[in-house]
Order: sequence, then structure tokens, then C-alpha cells
Amino acid sequence: MKKTSEKIIYFGSGDLAAKSLELLSQDFDFEAVITKPKKNNIQKVLPVFDVAKKLSIPTYFASNKSEVNSLFENNTFKANIGLLIDFGIIISDQTISKFKFGIVNSHFSVLPQWRGPDPITYTILSGQHSAGVSLMKIVEKMDEGPLLSYREININDTIINEELADELIYLSHNLINDTLPDFIDGKIELIDQSLTGKIISYSKIIKKTDGTVDFNKTAQDIERQIRAFSTWPKTRFNIDGVDVIITKAYVLNRQGNPGDFFITNDSYIGFCCIENSLIIEEMLPAGRKKMSSKNYLIGHPSLFEKLR
Repeated sequence: MKKTSEKIIYFGSGDLAAKSLELLSQDFDFEAVITKPKKNNIQKVLPVFDVAKKLSIPTYFASNKSEVNSLFENNTFKANIGLLIDFGIIISDQTISKFKFGIVNSHFSVLPQWRGPDPITYTILSGQHSAGVSLMKIVEKMDEGPLLSYREININDTIINEELADELIYLSHNLINDTLPDFIDGKIELIDQSLTGKIISYSKIIKKTDGTVDFNKTAQDIERQIRAFSTWPKTRFNIDGVDVIITKAYVLNRQGNPGDFFITNDSYIGFCCIENSLIIEEMLPAGRKKMSSKNYLIGHPSLFEKLR
């Protein structure tokens, strides 16, 4: 049985949006999906479009705010409410006004903490012990609208981006199920973001260059970066002319000159940071499979001798 008789227009583009749509389709009727088109000929997958096609939901494409506006000027939709997850385009008041109940955004942080495009990455980068989801009635200013509800969970200090994303997708799904029908029925009193107790902060779009190891960061910061960037852009450095992605590491209380490499007593590769050192447990050398740094050294005896 569907949670509400109201049809919904879904705005979403990325993997989070695709997985969320698949879950939510079990509980809600979607009149249409609006998503971004391919960026270029190299992009092979359109996650939300692929899910919508499988579910036989009509799909429309828009690259920017103006194109979203045009869709609503040139098409007649019946839905009185929109739902937005991981869309990547700011929605104008012109489009918001098309919906009797407005557009609700499921944002993957407890607002106003980590407004912006990448709250999951910044939750891990900042070393938080909790994460959450906010359901927000959107306004044209990014992530500043009032909240319908929010929910928070504890997270451990080893969680990686993919794992946290999956947890928050299910948290979002449950929160939408519990909240959206009551909102449509007028049973929800909106909450000002200031009442969550969170301090205003902003995430930003992560670039590929952000993944390069900066030895002048603390070992703790780099270890968090490895987990936060596990999906993209990953954390990279070069050793002995080989490009390497670090997939798992831990902090060691050892001081030295930032950027100096060494071998631990149990034969793992480590390097010094501005504070403490980082030991590489797992790594992905260019053109190779993932392996421990210990096994990498076994296959590179000259590097082992250089670092001893």
C-alpha cells in the first residue's frame, strides 16, 4: 500500500538519488523524474535514468536552473509535491511555486551543518562521531529552508564513504516514509534549522587534485581523507616513480620530516606527516590489484632496501 495518494515529481541525478528512488518507488507514486543529462560521450551511466526506465517512470532532462524552469513551462504535471535528492541544480522560486506543497529535499546531514553538495564526505573529513539526514522544504537559497524533520545516527571512526552513504540512504528512506505523508496532510510543524543545535558549516565540490597527499597535514587528517575520498577522488601519492592509491591506513605515534618514507618493524610502508606518521595497510599501485604495502615491498626488493 502506498504511503500517500499524492503523486510526486522526483529530482535527482547521482548514485544516492538512484538508490533512493529504487527504495522509495515501493512506497510512493512518482509522476515523473527529472535528472541531469550525460556530461559528455565518455559518461556511460545515468544512474537515475536507468532506475526510472526500469520502473517505467517518465523521465525529463535538465542541465541547469533555466532548463528546469522550461520543463515546467512547457509540460503540464499533476503532482502537488516534489522530492529532491542529490540533484545538483539549484531550484528557482519559479519552479517551487508550481507545487502546492513545495519541494522537499532529503539532505544527508543535520542542517545547518554541512550545507552544500557533499555533506557525507565532509562528515568523515571532520572526524564526526555522528551523521544524519534532514528533510527540508527548499527555498531558492541553497539548503536554508525550514525542516520537516531530521534524524541522527552514531558512526564509528573506521567508516568509509560508501558505507556511510548506504546507511544514510536507508535512514533517509525511513524518514521520508515517516514524515512525508503527514506533511502532505498538514500534520507537520516546520522547524527552523537553528533549533537542531548544529553550527552552520559548508561542504564544497571535491576536485581530483584534493586527493593528492599533503604531507604537511596531520596523519589523522590524511587517514580521514582516505576514508572520506574512498569513492572519489581517492587518496594518491607517488613512491619511487609509481603512482599509488591508499585504500586503508592507520596512525602511528612516530615523528619525522614530513614526506619521509620508512618501513615498520612488521615490514609495512609508512610516511611521516606534520604530526605523527601514517602506516599504509592496503594500497592500489597503478596497473595492479589491491594489496598490502608489505606484499608490495616483497615484489620490490630495491625499494625495500632504499627505505630500510
